[in-house]
Amino acid sequence: MNLSYYLETRSGHDAKKPTPITLFVRCRVNVGGNSKTQTVKLSTGKKIVAKYWDSEGQRIKPSYTGATELNSWLTTKKSAADKLLLLAGINNEELTSTRIKEIVRPLFVGSSIVEDSALSVWDVYEIFIETRSTQMVNSTIQKYKTNLSHLKEFSKEYKYPITFETLDHKFLERFVTYLIKEKKHINNTIEKSVTILKTFLNWATDHEYNTKLAFRKFKHVKEQVDIVYLTDDELQRLYKLDLTGKEALQKVRDVFCFGCYTGQRFSDIAKISREQIKGNTWNVITKKTKDIIEVPLNRYALEILEKYKGDEKPLPVISNQRTNEHLKTICKDAKIDELIPVTKFRGAEKIEGVKSKYDLIGTHTARRTFVTLWLEKGGRPETCMEITGHKNYKDFKKYIKITSKVMRVEMDNIFGSTPVMKAV
Repeated sequence: MNLSYYLETRSGHDAKKPTPITLFVRCRVNVGGNSKTQTVKLSTGKKIVAKYWDSEGQRIKPSYTGATELNSWLTTKKSAADKLLLLAGINNEELTSTRIKEIVRPLFVGSSIVEDSALSVWDVYEIFIETRSTQMVNSTIQKYKTNLSHLKEFSKEYKYPITFETLDHKFLERFVTYLIKEKKHINNTIEKSVTILKTFLNWATDHEYNTKLAFRKFKHVKEQVDIVYLTDDELQRLYKLDLTGKEALQKVRDVFCFGCYTGQRFSDIAKISREQIKGNTWNVITKKTKDIIEVPLNRYALEILEKYKGDEKPLPVISNQRTNEHLKTICKDAKIDELIPVTKFRGAEKIEGVKSKYDLIGTHTARRTFVTLWLEKGGRPETCMEITGHKNYKDFKKYIKITSKVMRVEMDNIFGSTPVMKAV
């Protein structure tokens, strides 16, 4: 069986006008003991001007506004038709042209060039993910896919029908309950899930798939998280740690320290090339925001680059996961083992514990270390934001650890050095 899309062109048709997109179903059937190929044509309800149609790929060309959404819709429908026809075959149904139309036609009922009422929330979410996959980093796309998976699991387990009409506050309460009781998620993880869901629903509304606006008042409590960063002394210990004979750990340490001395995301450090380095400046094209940032390289960053000048790449970066695993070992060896109280909330339940600092350190710690040490040493926030690429203070603040040292530096900068008072 073969399913293909074609434009339904006719003699004398105006090529400048939209042309119907038709699904052709070709399959072999047994007629009177003889095998025969039959072709069934079904209207999709969609139209496109011929110049935007890729006949070889059976897709809308990227130059057409809305191509990603429409291509995803066509793919979803063809996949569904294929599965339904395969199931009919497994059940030994006789696939006559009439029966094929009965099976497939409901998939396209109600479809038009602007009307997508037949699409389910799942269909639209898949279109959303495909659209964003060309614009966002893989880690963000994975979060969208995980969110969709949680929604489907919730719908199945709680027998809650998911439509745009049912995504109201009653839904939110049950969904949060599910994430707490079944997934054991803490409040901050739940807050991220709700935020991702709102991002999708805002997109669906903007693209006219959804008209229900109850979701705009969705919110969940977010707990304050203590920022983990390396002190200046800890960073120096790590930078100078003797890792002779441990080449893999040494490379991970160097890449991490480079992040601490430049303030850039691990994803951008992983993509660094020699063409981006001009003298003492690293011209970063950020993977997340596509911005171009000029990062002045200090002596520590330059020393690290010098160490690998003979290699093909400027830095020996390995995967994020493996880097995080090695970092815990390296930081433990560097005696970065301060005990840190950790408090989390799962709903109203308070979860307390204590962890060694090296267990809390990951690639994200480097960026937080850069920002905090910059402020501790009296650097201006606006200059730091230029280097890190933060566009607003709200996002920048997430990386700040306002230590007593930061407050002392700023106090002295404004009013002059404070003399040490003698005990009375």
